[in-house]
Amino acid sequence: PRSTLFPYTTLFRSCPYVERIVSHYQIPARFIVGYHDAHPIKPHPAPMLKALELMNEKAEDVLSFGDRAIDMIAAKKAGIKAIACLWGTKEKSMLLGTAYDQAISSPLEILPYLQ
Repeated sequence: PRSTLFPYTTLFRSCPYVERIVSHYQIPARFIVGYHDAHPIKPHPAPMLKALELMNEKAEDVLSFGDRAIDMIAAKKAGIKAIACLWGTKEKSMLLGTAYDQAISSPLEILPYLQ
């Protein structure tokens, strides 16, 4: 995957919540795919495929960071490299049981992917 991850797309269940986070942290998200924007929902790949469509990107050119097993499953089914985020998740054992590509233990470990 390319090293510059723009445009960002975030995939979450509640758009107003995500919009506040994106604004607060000044994340340059151009697209937000929320819970109601693609069906079926994760772990089906439809939300990931919708994000690829919005970004006009190929699956092999993007990364997906997630803290739930359904995030890893959806990303892999869409052909996207899946990075498991192990901090703060209540599903760590389930997450570790998925076919993720890489796992990271701290938010700071995301930074090298953004270079």
